[in-house]
Amino acid sequence: MRLIGFLRKEAGTAGYLYLILGLISGFANASIIKFIDFFVNEVINKKGINEATEKYILIFLGILITFFVCQRIFSKYLIGLTQNIILKTRLSILEAIRNTDYIHFQQIGKEKVFTSLTQDTEKISNAAASIVYATTYLVTVLFCLSYLAYVSLIGFALTLGIISLGIIIYSVRQNKIHAALTEARDLQNQLFKNIDELLSGFKEVKMSKEKNDDLFKNHIESTGIKTKHLASKAIISYLDNSITGQFFFFVLIGFILFYFPALTGNNEVVISYIFIILYMLGPIEGLMAVVPAITQADIALDRIAELKQKTEYFKKSEMVLDNTFTDFKSLSFNNISFSYPEKKAEKFSVGPVDLNINKGEIVFIVGGNGSGKTTFFKLLTGLYKPDSGSLQVNNEQVVSSEKYRDLFSAIYSDFYLFEKFYGMKNINETKVNEYLELMQLSDKVKFENGRFSKTDLSTGQRKRLAMILSLLEDKPILVLDEWAADQDPKFRQFFYQDLLPRLKNQGKTIIAITHDDKYFSVADNIYKMEYGKFEKF
Repeated sequence: MRLIGFLRKEAGTAGYLYLILGLISGFANASIIKFIDFFVNEVINKKGINEATEKYILIFLGILITFFVCQRIFSKYLIGLTQNIILKTRLSILEAIRNTDYIHFQQIGKEKVFTSLTQDTEKISNAAASIVYATTYLVTVLFCLSYLAYVSLIGFALTLGIISLGIIIYSVRQNKIHAALTEARDLQNQLFKNIDELLSGFKEVKMSKEKNDDLFKNHIESTGIKTKHLASKAIISYLDNSITGQFFFFVLIGFILFYFPALTGNNEVVISYIFIILYMLGPIEGLMAVVPAITQADIALDRIAELKQKTEYFKKSEMVLDNTFTDFKSLSFNNISFSYPEKKAEKFSVGPVDLNINKGEIVFIVGGNGSGKTTFFKLLTGLYKPDSGSLQVNNEQVVSSEKYRDLFSAIYSDFYLFEKFYGMKNINETKVNEYLELMQLSDKVKFENGRFSKTDLSTGQRKRLAMILSLLEDKPILVLDEWAADQDPKFRQFFYQDLLPRLKNQGKTIIAITHDDKYFSVADNIYKMEYGKFEKF
């Protein structure tokens, strides 16, 4: 079981000390049945209830206190360990994701990340918590078996044989259960992806009844039903295992009840045997109940390991050498090419591109839909790495993607607007308010407690807030993907004829995708893209 190995690795040496407490707790729990059996047969039946009662009360209390204290300490430790593991696992996943190439993040998909961060970590938590009970159950069962062997080797052999038969049947079914749960877990990724499509594309879905019905009925509902059937199949198999185990145990009890007296000739042994087996039935059912949680945790660990392995593999492809760009002067693309890593005969590609951009220039990129403008922007800003060619800043070969990306502030067409000003220290509140005034948003949005007071605005106004964040970052190159498309005519004119020249005078370099030919005169250079190729406009 991977979960046990995982917990052992995370717990370290201290885990063994607490495990000993767990074993003592289980031994104390098992001792209760031995004490009861002894007290009934040796004290009540032979000596009477009043014989040394106080001594036995103290022994009984000692066993109970030992069980309670050890179980409490072990449980508290394991819960703390589990919560640390959940936090550590989630942070390690997010650490791996944030250091992964953007294109590889797109290949992994948000739904897989969310499933690992939520459901998988919760399954590990639930299973780890159940280890507390499993430890007690296991020690109890082993103690009871040992006591059965002490009472009667014949009965012990019979009991062990039936338990072994049950374990074999259980194991055969367990493989099928594991396969069903694995398939159900993979289907959940698809289900979450479809749910994300419904929520993220809610406007588009509401605009088309056919799209709405198709997405819900043929994807969300159908995938949910398949997941339900697989999960139900697995749960029913678990119940079958439990019922089968109970059946074998009662067969054993029947054999002991009807045939054991003839074999042993001792009624007290028969009574003790039945008493212990009935007591042992609870812990065995408890162990069987823990198995589903551990199985699901094993699957969750596999998926998390698979996700982290992918991100580690992609991370290795990052350029790791260093650049230091103290003062941006120029950017050069020399025969740069890029294509998407798709297994198709015809893959969309950009390039080869030869381009020179100098500090303080305003550069417009034009072209029709599907011409490669957005892909080029991701290549330009370092989100995608070129397949070939050389990239230079200040006539220096770029070897660090991270340092290179730090040259840019970008507002993509599918931008995300953060409420808080992440990564910015000592924010000048006066400057923020000046920018709010400049963007004509001061009557709608305030700067409060290090964040915007409101982001639920129109797309054009949200883009203006994103522009404020970009200006506050104060990076040398500003990249804008159809930024003006959602602005009203008056503000669009202000953007081209006032804001861009002002930024140019401040030494900023602006590279913008636009279709506003009315304002092409603002640009120093204009390039047109068609089918991934560049040409001077």
